[in-house]
Amino acid sequence: MIEFLLLFPVVAFPLLYFARKRSLNRVMLVTYMLGQGACALLMANGMIARLSASSGIASFFSADSLSRLFFYLLSILFIGAGIAGMRFLARHKDERWDTYYTGFTMLFVASMNGVIFSAHLGLLWVFIEATTLTSAVLIYFDRTRTSLEATWKYIFVCSIGIAFAFVGIIMLTIGAGGKDSLFFADLVSNAKTFSPFWLKMAYVFLLTGFGTKVGLAPVHAWKPDAYSEAPSPVAVLLSGALANCALIGVIRATGIMTSAGAGHYAGTLLLVMGVMSLLIAAVFMLRVRNYKRMLAYSSIEHMGIAAVGLSVGGPAAFAAMLHLTGHSLVKGSLFLTASNIEKFTGTKETDSVRGLIRIDRGTGWLWIAGLLAITAFPPFSTFLSEFLLLKTLFSKGMIALAVAILFFLTVILFGMVSPIFRMSFGSPYISLKEATRSVWDYLPQIAFLAAALALGCFVPSQLRELLQGAAAVAGM
Repeated sequence: MIEFLLLFPVVAFPLLYFARKRSLNRVMLVTYMLGQGACALLMANGMIARLSASSGIASFFSADSLSRLFFYLLSILFIGAGIAGMRFLARHKDERWDTYYTGFTMLFVASMNGVIFSAHLGLLWVFIEATTLTSAVLIYFDRTRTSLEATWKYIFVCSIGIAFAFVGIIMLTIGAGGKDSLFFADLVSNAKTFSPFWLKMAYVFLLTGFGTKVGLAPVHAWKPDAYSEAPSPVAVLLSGALANCALIGVIRATGIMTSAGAGHYAGTLLLVMGVMSLLIAAVFMLRVRNYKRMLAYSSIEHMGIAAVGLSVGGPAAFAAMLHLTGHSLVKGSLFLTASNIEKFTGTKETDSVRGLIRIDRGTGWLWIAGLLAITAFPPFSTFLSEFLLLKTLFSKGMIALAVAILFFLTVILFGMVSPIFRMSFGSPYISLKEATRSVWDYLPQIAFLAAALALGCFVPSQLRELLQGAAAVAGM
């Protein structure tokens, strides 16, 4: 399985590059989408016992509850983004960039698969760096001055972040005192023998480095520009999948700290970054005038909520995993709906869009439904996860923190409701672009929102066990 997930895009890309045929691009993309989906289904049904047929390769990859959860989410989002991506490419006539988009999308997903299943800290670091290199081309797809600026900012900031993570790995090996293994199982089992000083120093650098890719404040600067300039199907993968993959690095580093008896230290740092992310999102949400940048600040907010839940631990960590699940689904729907808005209006400015429901009824109502879901209106799963988080904070006596989070969420709610409602209602006052409509322009968003709605009403026992197992990896 892991061989297909990692090597298929590597083999396919040269064929696509030299052929440069739209038909071949579609065949390869659909094949990889369906293959990834099939692997996810087989794993969910317990029909895949080992990730690799090779015993040598198998030791470097593993599938615990955390990796399985994020793999399922990536697979779902990839299918939705792939469908939307093919609709998006149908409007572009450049076969060269059609090929680049297809090839680098597959390589990007393969890199995230590598992050998800890595059982080795060094290997995880390599794959996270690969996600930066492969997704940078996708962010630059429009080849404008602003997309070039966003791409360079993304590469620059994330490369610095991954360099911090590399320094953290070096510090971790220094603190290991001769135990050179970087397999996560060995790091967790030997954590109590590590030097406390070097372990804490290593965690600071690992949290900063991987936190940069997650988009946690104060190392979030690349996120609004990248999400705004990337094609919306790519933004689906950046917000709903890449952030989760980078968070794996944070969670596994936190698990090492917990095993070493330094869980409180790690939790405090993670809590600070989580609260700071909520603060930054609240401040900038009131000023943003670009609806894709607005969704980027929303992602910073929700990653902050997840960080707070993981730092508190227990039921709050379970709430964090449920929240990440709901966020991935809802943000996928919102970015695909944003793609429709841009297609019909030709603008990303909130002040230039009015009367979405009159322009396209399906897009308008999906935009409003996505707003309700992402701002945690019941009965969506985001409401359930935020309720469980706040309930845990109050039960632990962390009342000031709970009140602060409620205040930030209220400000963010106001910052999103006002522009989205103005965009949705009223009379259009800009010239509309001619665009074809298809059921595939709406079906992925409907499916994502329906899943988020269903999880808010009922969490199946198998998923509940998976979320609990994923939350336990951090050990908080």
